Amino acid sequence: MGFALPAAIASCLADPKRRAVAFTGDGGLMMCLGELGTTIQEQCAPVVVVFNDSALTLIGVKQRRRRLAPAGVDFVDADFAQIARGFGWEAWRVERSDDLRPAFERAAASSRATLIDVVIDPMEYDAQILALRG
Repeated sequence: MGFALPAAIASCLADPKRRAVAFTGDGGLMMCLGELGTTIQEQCAPVVVVFNDSALTLIGVKQRRRRLAPAGVDFVDADFAQIARGFGWEAWRVERSDDLRPAFERAAASSRATLIDVVIDPMEYDAQILALRG
């Protein structure tokens, strides 16, 4: 957790002509939100995709599997697109699957740091996570 954005910055610094694309969960991005400012300061232009389900879903799956009550895994909905814009990024919040392709097209066409905040329902992929991660 918290690796995707710093890794995208490192990629930019190592090879500025090659654009990085980073995929992260909302909890991982929350761990390094200040790096949104570092990205702009260092003139990096990654595309960051945030899977925003307002939860630490992997931990929640493990808690449910062990029949534990949810503890510390759900949090308030954050609008990461708005937060990123506050740091000088171009950003879009995607709440419908039909809006995902246009957001990716805009991000790919931009020369600036871009973030796509993809709002998802964790219950739609809960069984997949359980099968993959246990």
